[in-house]
Amino acid sequence: IFQLGDDPALCAKVAAAIESFTLRQYGLPNDEQEIFLATNRRTGELVGCVFLKRLKTKDLPGYDVLDAADIPLMESLAVNPKYSGQGIGSRLVKECENLALKWGYNKLLLQVYVENAGAIKFYKKRKYKEVFEDNRIQRPVGSSIFGIRWTEFNHKVMVKNLSKSFF
Repeated sequence: IFQLGDDPALCAKVAAAIESFTLRQYGLPNDEQEIFLATNRRTGELVGCVFLKRLKTKDLPGYDVLDAADIPLMESLAVNPKYSGQGIGSRLVKECENLALKWGYNKLLLQVYVENAGAIKFYKKRKYKEVFEDNRIQRPVGSSIFGIRWTEFNHKVMVKNLSKSFF
């Protein structure tokens, strides 16, 4: 697993591809995020990825329950199905948690489709707790002659406390 910043050419391509998504979904610039990629060391094949960004929550309705003006948001965790069950998703999540701690945060936020029971189970196993549902999050659903079509989906907002307690 490596941070996308380790490969400037690849970073530029991926950043360009997701910039409109980031701006559309959050109205935020694409400059406070990190992308982790997992590759097959023998073939160089991309086998998984995840994005981590700092989300300004103070202006988002409902997010005041998090008691934070900003919080790191982990999103778009994906693992190639032929590599499923090999711990790649867990490792990518751990990389995000470690970076969030390095950034000085003690919580990590994620959003997952309400219908994605497998992902919800995956995150709960890793101690993420459901906080609330948000039905204002937009995702691309296809394209038309006018560009990408967007629609709103219900998401569970989940958070994990990253601080280590000794009690």
